[in-house]
Amino acid sequence: MTNNGEIFIVWGRNSNLATQVEKELSERGYFVAIGGSEENPRNIDFYLGAQLRKQMDRASSAIILVQWPYEGTTLKNKKHIEFRANLMFEWGYLSNRIHPTKLFVFLIGIDKSQLPTDLLGSWAYEVPYDAIDIAKFVAQKYTENEKQRIIRPEDAYNDWVSWKKNIQDQIEGHSALEIEILAFALVHSIQPAYYFDDLSSLEKLINRISADGIKQKNLQLAKQAVIGALLYYKLTPDSGAKPTRGELIELESLLKDFSRVSNENDTTRRWIYIAALDFLGLCHRRLSEAEGIKNPLTELLIAENTLTKGLQLLDLFGEKEHDHVWLLWRGYLTRNLGRVLFSLNKIEEAKAMLLLAKTIRERTFAKIFPGEFDKKVKDALMLEVILADVDLMKMDCIPIDFEKTIAMLERYKPTSTFNIWNKTFTQAIGAARLLNEENSIKELERINPLKESLKS
Repeated sequence: MTNNGEIFIVWGRNSNLATQVEKELSERGYFVAIGGSEENPRNIDFYLGAQLRKQMDRASSAIILVQWPYEGTTLKNKKHIEFRANLMFEWGYLSNRIHPTKLFVFLIGIDKSQLPTDLLGSWAYEVPYDAIDIAKFVAQKYTENEKQRIIRPEDAYNDWVSWKKNIQDQIEGHSALEIEILAFALVHSIQPAYYFDDLSSLEKLINRISADGIKQKNLQLAKQAVIGALLYYKLTPDSGAKPTRGELIELESLLKDFSRVSNENDTTRRWIYIAALDFLGLCHRRLSEAEGIKNPLTELLIAENTLTKGLQLLDLFGEKEHDHVWLLWRGYLTRNLGRVLFSLNKIEEAKAMLLLAKTIRERTFAKIFPGEFDKKVKDALMLEVILADVDLMKMDCIPIDFEKTIAMLERYKPTSTFNIWNKTFTQAIGAARLLNEENSIKELERINPLKESLKS
């Protein structure tokens, strides 16, 4: 199979490795160019100045081979890490030109903590200096993440219609069925479907998928996780209605197998588990509030453990400050865990977690590139910042400022259904009642498009 787009390899005094990586990737059908310098391992790729920039401008992705010590250098005669000027120039140039999700940094003999995070892009791998075959490792990791370069999760938040069509075409056989790509796309459809008020379309798609056999394990798991998420949203409408104990136990039985999580190296499976654990944690939190539950404390402790596992899995990706989807899920898990901690009366931990959730959401919104997310999604992200403010006001972590909350809700008030607006409104009026803010309650009632359903 031949893949479109050119991979640019950046190297510095490790020319043998660059050549081996180029060979491995070429054999897998990729177009590869090795960066040029006075020590270029391939004369045919000898570029300098403007020609080098043209070469980098053609690249759709890049591999940065950062190695210390250099080939032929020992730690004894070089105590401090230093990189060749050509490596730093090309690395910096590509960091500004290529999206972080398409920049693959391989740290050979180097710890991530020794480099600034803004250079690491979305994919940074630590490779032991004595690894048996570094070139094969590099090629394998790049290939494993190809599905995330073909289908970037961010695309679902910008063009949901096209994203849905791509999934539908695979299901209906209009395009080649690629099991791993489909599984990856499905799990990353949950939140966009919610933001676009289109959970019904996702439900129709998921119901048409048949996943049998060991080779389709990730697709089976993705389908199970999505069904669980859809059921949770169905049981917890934005009007604030509470699900019954029986309904929640049904949801818990659907997702409980995900609690037996291992540190999966498979990127797709890890994302599936992260999503499933978030909704399983939410389920147990709701169970702690349901009528007829004998031990609410047990449910809260399970919720705390489950959401913590989700965050731990997310951390296995490393810090991905430039990856919007990583930040979004970190915000979801952090907020949900903060609310559970508050219910457990771990007040200081809860405050810290919720303040972090607010900060993450603000950073996510600030990092969106122009035209990268649909306006409706950007509005939803801003409403989630307001939601975090409401959480913190209820816990007396920040000064009560319902005027700002009401003004923001009015600003983003939808002309049609908007799940996240309804959710934020419900939380805001609940907080106003809890804090006996009578004037704020009246103002919120005034802008309420669902007056009858939210009077209680």
